[in-house]
Amino acid sequence: MAGSDPAKPINVNWVTRFISRTPGLERGRSQALTKDRIQAAISDILNKWYIYLSEVIQRYKIDSTDI
Repeated sequence: MAGSDPAKPINVNWVTRFISRTPGLERGRSQALTKDRIQAAISDILNKWYIYLSEVIQRYKIDSTDI
């Protein structure tokens, strides 16, 4: 990077300096997910996992007694 000294140690202000010299990066506050959004996300993740599991079982012809 132009103007940066690689030997200069990182201090408590590194985040502020990084944000100020990185175009397009903005500060923002995160918001907690609502219960409904959490449940929807978990449901989606679990559905995808079970679909993948089903595909693996079929691909490798795994018998249900072996699970």
